[in-house]
Amino acid sequence: MDINTKKMVTKTIIRVFTMITKIIFVICVSQVAFGQEDPEEALWDLIEETRKEIDLYVYPYLNSLQGYWDKFYYEENILQQEYADLRERLQNLALEMINGTNNVSTCLDSALEDAYNLYQDRADVLSVFHAVTTNSFNVVINDFSLVIVEQENLVRETEQSIQTCRALATQEEIDECNNLLLSVFNEMKADILNRIIELYELGQSVFKIAQEEMQTLSDGNRDLVNETSEETRQQLITCIENLQLVNNTVTL
Repeated sequence: MDINTKKMVTKTIIRVFTMITKIIFVICVSQVAFGQEDPEEALWDLIEETRKEIDLYVYPYLNSLQGYWDKFYYEENILQQEYADLRERLQNLALEMINGTNNVSTCLDSALEDAYNLYQDRADVLSVFHAVTTNSFNVVINDFSLVIVEQENLVRETEQSIQTCRALATQEEIDECNNLLLSVFNEMKADILNRIIELYELGQSVFKIAQEEMQTLSDGNRDLVNETSEETRQQLITCIENLQLVNNTVTL
């Protein structure tokens, strides 16, 4: 899942919730215009509804991002343990061999280097993913925090204006305003339904890509460990054969 795709998801989600907030705001203004609800109460209801929408849709998305990062972090820990186990096995084997045979020493050094490269290559990949995902996660959190702050500021700035307009407006102006709000509301409702469908489809695509990437990385880790283990085993067999040749030569 590349950075551009993540940014697209974030922007789409923010657009959706901005539209939801605007629809709720239009409803509140309409109710105030008809005197059905106190302006201050309606405005703070707007904040509460926005928070509910974010709790319902935004935080599950953020938790999903955190879940993917946790899985990759788990893979990184497995790699560290595999490398440590392999190194310990090779060191123990080295202690059991006869000292003074350069071929054996060279093979062991090479096997250890291969094992380290295995770990380092995968750790580099995981580190990059960690950095990108963590940055994306923080950007999403900050973006939605700004949305909340902006909505609260909007409420405070417009509260007095709505009270003033309601007090000064004639019935004709109120009717005209209501018709305009109804037209805008219908347009917004149609637009937001399309955006929700777009967001759902995009989210499904992104999460599928992330799952495939995680599986590919997991399979890659396993394959590399198996390949390195087999290569190391062959190197050790060669070392032992060389050692046996040296011993036979000395015996003869």
